[in-house]
Amino acid sequence: MYSTLFDLSIKDYAIHYIVMVVASTVLLTMAYANISQGAFAKLSFARKSISIDYKKIGVRKEEADAKQEELSQHQATVWAFFVANVVYFLGFFLMAFYVLRNLHLAYNALFSVILPAAGAWQLSTTMTVK
Repeated sequence: MYSTLFDLSIKDYAIHYIVMVVASTVLLTMAYANISQGAFAKLSFARKSISIDYKKIGVRKEEADAKQEELSQHQATVWAFFVANVVYFLGFFLMAFYVLRNLHLAYNALFSVILPAAGAWQLSTTMTVK
């Protein structure tokens, strides 16, 4: 059993599926990394600019810093998934059902998967810290 995209069988359009999967995976992975890196840098800077009385909260400075870094990385990763996926899904629906609706289904599927992933990656390059 298998499912299809736009009723395009895997047997007949295997090359399209391979290109779509590889290209979108690579582009979205780079987008996630860029957004996460930028968000982590901003969160870390904001957290380090705040003065904390470690004795008052009962932890050592090293433990608190390690916990803050772990929390910042987690929040940056979640933010990266959210932003990149929103851009990707909005782009996919716009491309597949509006912009490319008159193209042959194979090309519609191919471009409506790859172009939004490229858009998410391109947007993510503006979110990195240089």
